[in-house]
Amino acid sequence: MLNPIPLVAPFVFAFLLMVCNLQADIVTDSTPTGTTDRNGNNDFVGLLDSVGPDRIGGQNINLNGSAPTGESSQIGDLVGRDIDATGGSRTWEYLLILPADAVSGTGFTSISFSGHAYERSSDNLEGSDQIRWSLYLNSDVTPVQVSGPVAGTDWSTFDVNLSDPGGNSITSVRVVFEIIGFDDDDDWFVTRGSLQASYQKVPEPGCVVILLLVLAASNTRRFK
Repeated sequence: MLNPIPLVAPFVFAFLLMVCNLQADIVTDSTPTGTTDRNGNNDFVGLLDSVGPDRIGGQNINLNGSAPTGESSQIGDLVGRDIDATGGSRTWEYLLILPADAVSGTGFTSISFSGHAYERSSDNLEGSDQIRWSLYLNSDVTPVQVSGPVAGTDWSTFDVNLSDPGGNSITSVRVVFEIIGFDDDDDWFVTRGSLQASYQKVPEPGCVVILLLVLAASNTRRFK
């Protein structure tokens, strides 16, 4: 009777090899880093560590008035109010670095960022509200994509999707949220975002062991 194992084993081996070699992992950064400034309840920029009451670093802040319909702040949001232009711009960034377990010679693919910002309901984004998103690949000084405020609205978005922006050459991705000027004492903004990218991961040792066992079983059956 024909032994099916030697016939099937090569196909199983090929399938497992494909699975092991195509292991993809996703890395995400949803918490921007930057310098927190708090000169009082009405003059601040930083990440919310409490809502209701709203606090930055355990200290109360004043998000006076109501948020636009459908909007609400949450812990981890970057918020700011009365950020004087004379104090210089403030930058907060999301950053991904290619992990050490990436397959040699490969880089990031499927890069995406989804960002969202809004002001209180009684105000609109305008020329004096200078906030800007910028996306950088590797250490380039020129952003790949930029988005500024949308005049006459209560919100601004920055959504980027790059399937394969540079083959195996992309080893870092950075999105910067820049507050160039936002010095209206009565106004405030809330923003959040999430940066994500895929990379090819080195196969787990267990996957390699399974491949070797399948190969060994195939050879054992073949020579009996």
